[in-house]
Amino acid sequence: MRSCRLRGRYGRTYIEAMVAEEGDPALDAFLGFIEADIKTHPERLQALNGGLHDRLKALVGNVDVNLDAPLSDEDE
Repeated sequence: MRSCRLRGRYGRTYIEAMVAEEGDPALDAFLGFIEADIKTHPERLQALNGGLHDRLKALVGNVDVNLDAPLSDEDE
């Protein structure tokens, strides 16, 4: 099973592997698709430019998100 998380450090975002106890078929399929696309077309990878980063930061501001918190009934 594949699993990953995003981690920010020094102004960069990294995708790193995680060990997960339970499988998620949808996530596994998506990550398999991404993996195959990167292997087939590595030239398509692009760095996130500063302008897009600044725009995204302006859109979300200082919103705190707890990725470990369960979704409410309204969010699911």
